[in-house]
Amino acid sequence: MRYTQERTLKCDANESTIETALFLTIPADARHSCDIKCKGADRDSVISKSPTTNRRCIRFYTYNTERVSDGWQMWREGPCAKESIILQVHCGFPLKDN
Repeated sequence: MRYTQERTLKCDANESTIETALFLTIPADARHSCDIKCKGADRDSVISKSPTTNRRCIRFYTYNTERVSDGWQMWREGPCAKESIILQVHCGFPLKDN
């Protein structure tokens, strides 16, 4: 069994914080990553983007999450990196047996 925690993120080129939205302006050819504060999670997934009609941010191609050695991070690149968009993610944590 596991439980999930929802995250709504704001990432910029200098720091990453959990806030109300993900707003970012960087060069279109750059790939930007930020920690999504899911240390200890065994899975992670983007659950929504807003606006949903944004055609520059396409999951797996211009944004997604990925596991790193000490947790999870969100990445965006290409035209999506310049978009003002909200991405919500779920972090899945294993339940500890008592």
